[in-house]
Amino acid sequence: MPVRTREETLTTTECAVLGLLTRGPMSGYDLKKAIDGSVGYFWGPAKSQIYAVLPRLVESGYATSRK
Repeated sequence: MPVRTREETLTTTECAVLGLLTRGPMSGYDLKKAIDGSVGYFWGPAKSQIYAVLPRLVESGYATSRK
């Protein structure tokens, strides 16, 4: 279920990734492992979805990246 913020709507995948990032910095690989180890039994985005979401979250100011 999408979540509406003041300016945009976040997808389920974006919300899940943001929730996992509250645990600490994670790569796309780490996020996929965390999802598979917790809610992966009934919901699991493809790796391509996770990697597509990360730059959008950074661009929107919800997350930061390190190089």
